[in-house]
Amino acid sequence: MPDLVIISDRHMSIMKGVADVFPDAVHGICLFHLKMNVAAKFKKVDVAALLFKAGKTYDEAEHKSCMNGILGADPRVYNYLTVEAKVEQWAQVYFPGHRYSIMTTNIAESMNSVLRDVREYPPVSLLDTIVTKLSMWYAKRREIALKMQGPLTTWAEKKIVKADELSRNYNVRQLDGCSFHVMDGRKNPVVDLKVRTCSCRRFQLDKIPCSHAIAAAAKKGVSKFELAHPYYSSEYLLLAYAETIMPVEHEDEWHTPAEISNETLLFPIKRRATGRPGGKSRILSQGEEPPLIKTCGKCKKKGHNRRTCKNPANQND
Repeated sequence: MPDLVIISDRHMSIMKGVADVFPDAVHGICLFHLKMNVAAKFKKVDVAALLFKAGKTYDEAEHKSCMNGILGADPRVYNYLTVEAKVEQWAQVYFPGHRYSIMTTNIAESMNSVLRDVREYPPVSLLDTIVTKLSMWYAKRREIALKMQGPLTTWAEKKIVKADELSRNYNVRQLDGCSFHVMDGRKNPVVDLKVRTCSCRRFQLDKIPCSHAIAAAAKKGVSKFELAHPYYSSEYLLLAYAETIMPVEHEDEWHTPAEISNETLLFPIKRRATGRPGGKSRILSQGEEPPLIKTCGKCKKKGHNRRTCKNPANQND
């Protein structure tokens, strides 16, 4: 599938599954899970802020500066992030596909949270719950898309308006018919409106005009909203939710082939469950360890320590 990007943690089963099922897809790594991997593997090293900045930046020089900071903190972490974790999978500046600044799997974790109370349901009931929830969400978002008046989504319009406010402080010099030198007081990037690029790299990576592109568009007399990719249009949003998920008919209405209805379905062989542990709101990523549960030295109960204990002392001590 062309242009497909899949974001996940570094679990080996996911990495293998993506390679087998979607060999042409670009596989990216979730920054949050990567941060948890680093915290578990290098317990006394705190480089979380540098890691997130290095992952999110569009600027290669800024990325290298952050990585040099990590190298100074602990060379082992630097080697882990550049070699084992593959920097091109988590750093936006080197990512070969289009992430649209989606750096984490938060949306998937939100779905996990929604299903937390029903995940122990029998399979049919669980699937019915998922279908019901998704169809409700689709209907709600379809209604929101229908109410949008402009050519772009409300989110995209707000983002462009915010960038437009920044662009008003820039000085712009036209280089040729479509190229502009934008003096922003920092990097002074060059914008090409024909191929829709900016040397700050936001324009081509997110496919929505950055403040420099908006300043260039104003100089040329082009609408800033026309520079956004059709993906950001209200029309595309409506198309995304145009269909629905139909519920399964009552089993009295099912037409089951004889070769299936005559089969005897046995109970599954009981074994240790794989996948998500019960009661957890988030799956631990590859290399991440569960947090330790404190035991109080005074009352011997778990979940707190002696300093915060309000219970009487354990008499068996």
